[in-house]
Amino acid sequence: MINKHFKINTLITYGANAIVMGSGFILMFIINRFAGVQTYGELALIVSTAGIIASLLTARSGEAVTRFFVREKTHGNMQNAKLIVLIGLSIDFVLGFFVFLFFYLLSNLIASKFLERPELAFSVWVYGFITLSTFIRGSMIGYFQSHEYFRVLNFIQILEAVLKVGFLLIAFFILKHPNINYIIYSYIMASFFVTLFIIFIFSTRFFKEFQGIKIDQNTELIKEYFSFNMKTFLSTTLKAGNNNIDNLILGYFTDTKTVGVYQVLKNILAPISFVATPFGMMTVSKLTKFYSQRHYKEFKNLIKTISFKIVQIALVISIILYLVLPYILDILKIENDNYEIVFFMLIIYTLLIVSVWWSRIFATIVNPMMSVYGGVYILIHNLLITTLLTYLFDLKGLILSIIIAYSVLCIYWIQNLLRIKNE
Repeated sequence: MINKHFKINTLITYGANAIVMGSGFILMFIINRFAGVQTYGELALIVSTAGIIASLLTARSGEAVTRFFVREKTHGNMQNAKLIVLIGLSIDFVLGFFVFLFFYLLSNLIASKFLERPELAFSVWVYGFITLSTFIRGSMIGYFQSHEYFRVLNFIQILEAVLKVGFLLIAFFILKHPNINYIIYSYIMASFFVTLFIIFIFSTRFFKEFQGIKIDQNTELIKEYFSFNMKTFLSTTLKAGNNNIDNLILGYFTDTKTVGVYQVLKNILAPISFVATPFGMMTVSKLTKFYSQRHYKEFKNLIKTISFKIVQIALVISIILYLVLPYILDILKIENDNYEIVFFMLIIYTLLIVSVWWSRIFATIVNPMMSVYGGVYILIHNLLITTLLTYLFDLKGLILSIIIAYSVLCIYWIQNLLRIKNE
């Protein structure tokens, strides 16, 4: 189940994620040190708003393509496998165009209402290029995951992370523009070059694999794909909205500096999430095969084995990060306003998240409506409880609310896993 090949790929993926995480810390250091925590908060609000806008249209093509492509190829239906990828690509390009149009229409509103800086409207709009690039990549990434091209996927992550740092250094220290506009321009340049690379690699491999294979208009398969897409659309919209709404609620009731501090503290905890990150990509194909072949015992055991190890390592990392927090804040030139309590609360929240690292894959494979139900609960909780607690207790109220919400969600996912019967 966890063989030598799987372990080697996992180690390589950990190495890639370590580089990505390190690049993230460098970005956080540069922006906070030379542009200020308020600018970091502005960036967080733009990214969060972009995430919510994108979630309104995303089809989650990467996971949909992986699910159907693996199934059809396992059964030897190469015509169907090719059709799945082409459907996904078509959806990605069409929805990408619409999400970019959304950014154009809403840029003035976002800059004026959330950032309270109308002059940033153009930067908000051009940030849409990053979301457009993400949409275009969706099915291509799904194709790579289906073939377990983990080295390609890891290289893509590393390339984008390194390019972000490189372009930001140029913007800050050569062009001498340490501000939010040039941070966004740096991110756009990195996204643009990485997307071109992905298109090139995908094109060469896809056309080589399916050369001479014609597709049939399989109406039943198309209907099944779109039915699945509608379910994942609902769950993704809810998930993406829930993942980004905390910054918007906090920004509404406090200020961009508080949002910036919140993002810094969350990013300091990135090593905890780092422990779980590789396994989503590493296990999606394997878990899909187990479930489609009705090997339910192996399906559950793989999730349980990995989860146990993740939580053990995450606990050790949490203790270390808590002890070094004051030194990190000092390096970033952020005044420590008794943030230890807030940080401890965020540790609890992060541990809850990583303990159910498998939930999204599980729902995609077993029943996408599970994510919808969970997402509806989190949305209602955020709109009612999180808003109220943030209004009453600011940052601490926000974090307390999400701890409560995700404790309930963890119980929900574990119950669903235990319902899978062994065969």
